[in-house]
Amino acid sequence: MRNQIIIVIAICGVIAGWVSAYLFSTQKKPQPPLFNPAPNPYAKGIYSTGIIESYQPTGENINLYPEVAGVITQILVAEGQAVKQGESLLQIDDSIQRATVEQQRAQSEAAYALLEELKAQISYK
Repeated sequence: MRNQIIIVIAICGVIAGWVSAYLFSTQKKPQPPLFNPAPNPYAKGIYSTGIIESYQPTGENINLYPEVAGVITQILVAEGQAVKQGESLLQIDDSIQRATVEQQRAQSEAAYALLEELKAQISYK
């Protein structure tokens, strides 16, 4: 009787092991994202932040950090081309910076004209 109970418990243990192995080995279906990520606004996106890797045995990797963010309009070097320090690698669209400069220039001219007007009012009194 005791041997029969041990055999039944062993068989139940083996069955429980098989069931748990099956349940834990199945891949759960991933849940869909809560929202869609923002799409790339450019058809061919090139981002200039990164590392330029050297193939030279004594060469070193160079970190690339542009001073301003913008759309790359032209790549001035080709892959594998040798470049020197200070040489331009790419050209970034500067239309936003030009518009900002023009706006600030107009504001400074308006402020200067207001200053001259206020100076003229003081001299008349």
